[in-house]
Amino acid sequence: MSLKDEIERRGHEMTSPYSDGFTAFYHKQTILETLWECERWLKKSPTFADEDKWIAKHKPSELND
Repeated sequence: MSLKDEIERRGHEMTSPYSDGFTAFYHKQTILETLWECERWLKKSPTFADEDKWIAKHKPSELND
């Protein structure tokens, strides 16, 4: 299972009306920890050729500023 699939699964569990608050919050915590770890590594990452073009093409529209 890919990281993206795992986040998707946890997102569904977090927003499911069948999950109680404790379970839903656990999944949200895991997603937040994953986000922060990704952000930490992205800050260390160099910028690559045509990276801005790739981001513009693949970034979900709801995340655009």
